[in-house]
Amino acid sequence: GILEHDLFQRSLVACCLEMVIFSHQPPGSFPLVIDIFSLAPYDFYKVIELVLRAEEGLLLGVVRHLTHIEEQVLESLAWRRDSPLWDQIRAAKGQGQLPAYHQVMLPQYSEDTDKMAKIPPNPSHLTPSLVNGIHGNDLNSPITHHEHYSSPPAGSKTAACPTTPVSPSQSSSVIVTGQTAVTMASATVTTNNGQSVTIPVRSIANDRGAITFTLSVVGQPIPPQQVSSTSTQQPQNPLPSTQSKGSISLFLRKVYHLVSMRLRDICVKLDICEALRLKIWTCVEHSLVHCTDLILDRHLDQILMCAIYVMAKVTKVDMPFKLIMQCYKTQPQASNCVRRSMFCLLLCV
Repeated sequence: GILEHDLFQRSLVACCLEMVIFSHQPPGSFPLVIDIFSLAPYDFYKVIELVLRAEEGLLLGVVRHLTHIEEQVLESLAWRRDSPLWDQIRAAKGQGQLPAYHQVMLPQYSEDTDKMAKIPPNPSHLTPSLVNGIHGNDLNSPITHHEHYSSPPAGSKTAACPTTPVSPSQSSSVIVTGQTAVTMASATVTTNNGQSVTIPVRSIANDRGAITFTLSVVGQPIPPQQVSSTSTQQPQNPLPSTQSKGSISLFLRKVYHLVSMRLRDICVKLDICEALRLKIWTCVEHSLVHCTDLILDRHLDQILMCAIYVMAKVTKVDMPFKLIMQCYKTQPQASNCVRRSMFCLLLCV
């Protein structure tokens, strides 16, 4: 079980120790505490969400501190050269590529909507209710404790079941069991003599995409007919199962969310239009998915600032780099080290 996992045990003890030290001597001892337990920041961050979701009685200051640590891991510490994250990235790219934003984020937090703006980007303004929103079931997928610390086998695929037109007098329900999607419905049919007959209809989609329809009239089942998967309308970009990517999927979901919040804040302050904001976002996402080495030993804000400057140049928007840096200074996570390194990174881009 997860309790026998050495990495989980060390991470949990280190997290509890950090909370006690922070409660008595702010601002705590991070990252010294993970060095003592020989923990990589990427491994330590996994236990933070589990602690916040399991213990609802934590003081707000402790919650803010753990959330700040998680942000540090997401923005820079996890991207160090010796981080175990890179092993998972290479494994994911070996199976195709890293999951993009729309493949890991839930629809209610889609970048195309304004719903993400409901959560403020400043972690210092967190309240218990907002913590439940950020670390609850809405933003984080229902990944088990074990899946936080191990990558499950390449995933199970659920076949897409076609949409069958249903009249107002019909009713239907969908039941998903393992790798099979079962649709229960009832259809009303009018016979030649004017009588109406209600026929239960059951359609089953197996793991190979084939659809089997079963009808039953007066308790006598009609032999099932199988429809080839080629006749079904498959989505162009099917969303992969969260389990197929393991903990890398949850990590990227948090990274995308963090970048989106910071980008929205900067765009508001710089009065960047929606069309340009989406272009900047596309540039950032492409860098993380296809050019992941750009962030090796770098900071997430460096990629974001460069994307803003480059896309402004491409679209011929007058936006001096100095103005972008001045806006970045107003963000709560702004770092002088990041600002100084921006000029060197800009020359590389």
